[in-house]
Formats: sequence, C-alpha cells, structure tokens
Amino acid sequence: MVVDLAINVITALLELAWLSILLGIPFIVVGVAIRFFTSKIMNRFGISFVQASFIATYGAVLILISFAYFYPLYTGFAESPLTHQPKPPQLAITTGDLLAATPALILRTLWLTFLFSVLIIPLEFVASFAGSVLGDKFSLPSWARVVTGSLVSSLITVSIVLFVFPFSVSGLIYLLYFS
Repeated sequence: MVVDLAINVITALLELAWLSILLGIPFIVVGVAIRFFTSKIMNRFGISFVQASFIATYGAVLILISFAYFYPLYTGFAESPLTHQPKPPQLAITTGDLLAATPALILRTLWLTFLFSVLIIPLEFVASFAGSVLGDKFSLPSWARVVTGSLVSSLITVSIVLFVFPFSVSGLIYLLYFS
C-alpha cells in the first residue's frame, strides 16, 4: 500500500517535470525574443525594465493572439471543412461584412492582448528573477539564464494550472475564441 502511494507520487512528479519541459520549450523561444526586445526598448527609450518588459510582452502576445484568432477566422470563410466545397451564397461572408467586423475584432484583440499580458507578466518576472539568482549562483552565461528562468516559470505555470486553477485552460480558450 505504501509502495503504491510512493510509486504514484514519483510518477506524478515525473509527469509534472515532463509537462514543464514540454511547456518550457515555447517559453524559451518566446522568452529569448522578449528579452531581446526588452533590452532594445530599454536602450532606445530609456524606460525601466518593468515598462520595457510589459511593452515587449504585449507585442509578443499580440502577435500570438492575432495568429491564433484571425488565422482560423479568415481561412474558415473560404470553404466548408466537411465537403471542401465553396459555401452557398446565402452563407458566404461578403467583403462588406468582413470590413464591418474588422474594427471591432481589432479592438477585441487589443483588449484580450492586454488581459493576457497582465496574466503573463508575473511569470516573466519570476523567470527573470530565477534566471538571475541561479545564474549568479552557478555563474551561467546569458542564454543559460534565459533557459533556466523559462523552465522554472513553466514549472510554476504547470503547477498552478494543474493544482490551483485546473479550469483556467478552458476559461482562457473561451476568452480567446468565444467571448
């Protein structure tokens, strides 16, 4: 009985580590881009790290949300996914309909980007803190600091999503596509 519990705990911890590594890969890619643009923004405009990282995060999230929302939206107008035939004229979206809806969709996307950026910025600060502390402790180069910070941030994200707010993934998907 105790052995089964120990095996379940070890398996759960290994799954948590595996999920953190899988989530850490996109975190690393986006984290490198955000770090690059944060330093460029800080040098060009002379603003603080917090302001520059929020601006860089907002830009990265805007690109990701725009692709995630507008790509299926605009490619879905072309043909039916089941029959691969053009839609009948009664169901077809005209150019006028598309032009009328675009300003509202852009404002919605900008607002959603702000909300997602506010949710992401604390994780970015945790990654920056973890990268600098672990980098100073083990004298890591700059790229390794970004990698360790991203992995720590992804571990915290997976832990929060799995154990504290398990409904958050479905809520964020609903917010992105159906709100």
